[in-house]
Amino acid sequence: MSDSFSTTVDTKPSAYVAAQLPPTAPLPAPRRKINFLLALLVHWLIPGRFGPHLAAGSTARACLATIVSLSFVVGAVIVHEIQEERRFARPHVASPYSRSSSRERLAEEILRGAAQSTGANWSWMPFIGVASTPLLIELGLLIFATALMPWAAGGDRAWSVWKRSVRNVHWSLTILVPVAAVVAVLACINVNWDHWQRWPDAVIISIGIVVFLTPVILLLRMWFVGAHRYVGPPDGPAFAPREPLCDACGYAIVHLPLETRCPECGLPVRESLPGGRRRPTPWVERRWRPSGLFWLLRLQWQILRRPAFFERLPVHSGIESARHFWWMTVAFMILVSLAVIRLSVSGLGSHSHREFEAAGITTALAMGSVLATLLLQMLSMFPLCLWAQKRYGIVDYRVSASACCMATPLVWPLLIVLLVCTLAPVLNEQWLRGVVVLSLLDRPVSAWLIVAIASTALVLLAAIFWLRRVTAALRAVRYANV
Repeated sequence: MSDSFSTTVDTKPSAYVAAQLPPTAPLPAPRRKINFLLALLVHWLIPGRFGPHLAAGSTARACLATIVSLSFVVGAVIVHEIQEERRFARPHVASPYSRSSSRERLAEEILRGAAQSTGANWSWMPFIGVASTPLLIELGLLIFATALMPWAAGGDRAWSVWKRSVRNVHWSLTILVPVAAVVAVLACINVNWDHWQRWPDAVIISIGIVVFLTPVILLLRMWFVGAHRYVGPPDGPAFAPREPLCDACGYAIVHLPLETRCPECGLPVRESLPGGRRRPTPWVERRWRPSGLFWLLRLQWQILRRPAFFERLPVHSGIESARHFWWMTVAFMILVSLAVIRLSVSGLGSHSHREFEAAGITTALAMGSVLATLLLQMLSMFPLCLWAQKRYGIVDYRVSASACCMATPLVWPLLIVLLVCTLAPVLNEQWLRGVVVLSLLDRPVSAWLIVAIASTALVLLAAIFWLRRVTAALRAVRYANV
């Protein structure tokens, strides 16, 4: 617990609740200007250091960084095309099988478009499509930045959180600079790709996965770390004193004796103050220790089993640990899903080519369902935070974001249902080829239809369970003083 709350609690029998509680966040660091060229080149490497200051800086510089980053990509493509022209060029020989250059393909498209325009009425649609592309890209970035607002919650106001999230998303595109540089260097180097064919397939696939995932992981780190901390003037709900409220009903407990109960709901006054019922879980202190995995698993079960868990969760001071809990829970869900999929399809793909294809399709569908569910859970945090602000009056996004992150284990039933509904039909394909005669209707019904209806019902029930429990969690933290 923070030492700043020690002034509100007195051990004397005659102690009373203070008129105001201290701010829930310390004074933010002053904002400083980062060199544009330095940020453009190394922001992807140290987003935790540069990100908060860039997110609190100028919007024009953030948009300029996006334009420059996209220009690097265009330059890398041009370098790659030039090298390809040189590689496939045949001097003094005009072969019909030679590879056409980018300029030749562009000229062909222009001539084809000119020929079409002379033979038919000219349409504005291609021009509108090209002209609106930058606007559509910017609109997509704004929508995505809005969805990432809970990850930028730092105690400031909602408008400030949105602007910082928008700038952070624009600055995160600077990851394209090193990616474009690597592509350009590889295009300039004459690499003999025939040597790669001698390597085992597993090694080549592993290298490909690492090469593909590295920029993706760096991009995710820039999204979630770049604006997680607020810098600038202390303007926001977290930096101002607040009136103490009853943790259960919201009654103003100002000047009430500490040893009494709330006149409205009967909750002891001490339980609503720091040092009361909202305390960090044992996992917070042990998360970086070897025993942290055990406490992580135990916390998953507690959140699923106990709806009253969020009545004891500290949300003002627990945003960092809640984000760590979200990352670890998502990683654990992905690992468990991969293990279940691997064990489920281990019997397929070993007898015939058809079974091998079935195993691949099953794995792709099951893993796609898992990743789509986790992605939707992440993007649903902003609508939930907005609902908490409008319905429960939670103006500090750290509170609702902490509750949503800690509510991630509530997705387990939905994940399990999706895995069962995805894997079971493929593993029991022979049974699904037949029909089932329902005695109630006295008519044959396709087994696929029965499985589809049952799967849809189970998915809806699991989704309703998740939504009801998350909204209950937000309702439980709306009056939290800690």
